[in-house]
Amino acid sequence: GPASGNFTADPATNLIVAYAGGGGGGQGGQTPGAQSPGGRGGSGYFFFPVTQPYGPHPYSVGGRGGANNPQSGTPGGSTSLTPSPISAPGGAGGNNAGPGANNSVSPGTGVLGINNNQLINGSEGLPVTQPEDTKSVDGYLYIYENILS
Repeated sequence: GPASGNFTADPATNLIVAYAGGGGGGQGGQTPGAQSPGGRGGSGYFFFPVTQPYGPHPYSVGGRGGANNPQSGTPGGSTSLTPSPISAPGGAGGNNAGPGANNSVSPGTGVLGINNNQLINGSEGLPVTQPEDTKSVDGYLYIYENILS
């Protein structure tokens, strides 16, 4: 991320599996050396059947939040594909009171939230000691199609 466009499934596809995450929030805080990290973006796996033709449908991949010292950092952007269950919000920006809030993907039918897992969720707003936040991570969207004939 950040990115946007339109997605069209292959005509032979009847099931989509996706891995998506929102962007990490940007750092904020008082002074260099005392910044608060931004929160992690929500992330999850999404499984859903599709009916052909599927697309073109708009998608958006969230970018990382921006650093804003000595103020609050900006939130990370959300990742989504519409219409589908894919929706992963960005993390909140850090501020003078402390780190930004982590966000999450709510589990449901065809949705497995994998929030706040440091091994597989890279959308994290990390603290740095420079005035610019260079460690927050952009959102992501990986779409896999089962192409059956």
